[in-house]
Amino acid sequence: QDPLHILPMLAKLKVEALSLDLVSAQEKVPNLLPEVADWFKKGAWKGEVALGLVDARNTKPEKGEEIARQIKTFAPALPADRLWLSPNCGLEFLPHSSALKKLKLLREGANQI
Repeated sequence: QDPLHILPMLAKLKVEALSLDLVSAQEKVPNLLPEVADWFKKGAWKGEVALGLVDARNTKPEKGEEIARQIKTFAPALPADRLWLSPNCGLEFLPHSSALKKLKLLREGANQI
């Protein structure tokens, strides 16, 4: 689903962090990442944010350059101490080697920033 319409409601919750599945939503909403990043730039959310950038329901590895590009989209919107990089959901159903590969891709993408 498109998280843009619920972000204002989520911002009112008394929680310390938001976790967003940006994989599934990107498939349905063009330009989703820049629009979500712009919402965070406006400062409506002061907590931490977990960006679900790798697909935990698919063994196909993402491209490190694409993950880096996605992270760069959010870098101006959220300081590094409030930004978490994560899969879009739990990795427990993937083979261990695929799950590790996806986590390494997140790290590599972050290191390119």
